[in-house]
Amino acid sequence: MINNVTKEQLRRIAKRIKTTTDTDDCWEHSYAPDKNGYATIYINYQKYRLSRFIYEYHYQEDIPKNMLICHSCDNPKCVNPKHLFIGSHKDNMKDMVNKNRQAKGENQGTSKLTTIEVETILLDCLNNKFNNMSEVSRCYKVSVQQITRILEGESWNHISSKFTKEHNVSLKSIKENTKKSIKENTKNEIIKMLETTNLKQNQIAKMFGVSRHVVGDINKKNK
Repeated sequence: MINNVTKEQLRRIAKRIKTTTDTDDCWEHSYAPDKNGYATIYINYQKYRLSRFIYEYHYQEDIPKNMLICHSCDNPKCVNPKHLFIGSHKDNMKDMVNKNRQAKGENQGTSKLTTIEVETILLDCLNNKFNNMSEVSRCYKVSVQQITRILEGESWNHISSKFTKEHNVSLKSIKENTKKSIKENTKNEIIKMLETTNLKQNQIAKMFGVSRHVVGDINKKNK
């Protein structure tokens, strides 16, 4: 629970929130939002998302670990306590789907991939084209995390679900296939580097775009 907040700190925060006499209205803040529309503040050198701070201070209760503050109004700039509720990530996603506000694929503002590229990624991973997810990310100039989210069904699920049905495979098998698909010649090159250089495993891993654990496993099996 939030403690030791001064009246001056509360006054400064309140000054940045546009309230109305109608408690059912959205009360929007004027802080600079992040890419998702949320604001961050600092209280006594501690960082808070504004909506979490407002909830905890207003209701005087802690937000359980790994739980979110969701908006019943679907307005991320709103900090009216009446519009805030505690929910899990799953609850929030379900709420998004129920209200049909979840952006999909190329309609997402942060998307760097197209539908055709995602379909190609899935097909190439299925056909063992890449050694690992790092290679996929470099090829399509996106992060490994984004590739992982696709292969775990957390993003582009409307495309991957259709793909897996058409090819009678699971996303899990595609992901595992990609993780295991270190080609034999790549393994041999890694073994050669291990035997003939003084490079550390993490340095070799970076050179080949694999994790340190992959290099470690290859080294163990080679002994």
